Amino acid sequence: MRIIHALWVTLLMALMPSVALAESFLCISNSNNCSATPSLSWTFSGSSLTITNNGVEGSFISSVYFDNASGMSVLGVTGWTGAAVSFRKASAISETILPAGFPVGFISDVSWTAEGDTDSKKQFNGVGAGESITFGLAGVSAKNLANGTARVGVHLKGLTDAMGASTSISMVTAVPKSETYAMLLASLFGGLAGGLVLIGAVVRRRGLSAKHE
Repeated sequence: MRIIHALWVTLLMALMPSVALAESFLCISNSNNCSATPSLSWTFSGSSLTITNNGVEGSFISSVYFDNASGMSVLGVTGWTGAAVSFRKASAISETILPAGFPVGFISDVSWTAEGDTDSKKQFNGVGAGESITFGLAGVSAKNLANGTARVGVHLKGLTDAMGASTSISMVTAVPKSETYAMLLASLFGGLAGGLVLIGAVVRRRGLSAKHE
């Protein structure tokens, strides 16, 4: 009887739809700004990454960045909640650099932003409180995102710090373990340092990504 019961339990679990659990973002900005961190979460189901702003009124996700070092591909925005949410694929190199991403080895290959396009003058809208945005991804799993082998970063604006001043923060899905981060630095920077290295790495990575598109 126990064996039959165990088989029934296994069968029922297999037939039940899988539910993606919400994961948290990690703040990588300075500690003072991080104290104002609202609740952002992400879920990954199938090939869809959904980022939700559960934070305070007035806060909004202005940009989303993807570090494709593990081979992850971004298929684009596939959905959102909130009538006004509107993003565009960033075109300028400066738009693909996650603020405060350099110290944790985050190098973005591609990003989507709600910042205005100076060429077309078109207006875009970020992900406000209670809203979400979904991206289609390939070549990645929820485990990759959770352990830092593939990473997503966000820039959050519309916050107020302890002194009452307007501020923004950067957050990522995960920060690699110290030994992984050391290897990442060694392979990417090769003993070079500073802002020129960051720009050079971004250009190189974007060039490689373009060849595979």
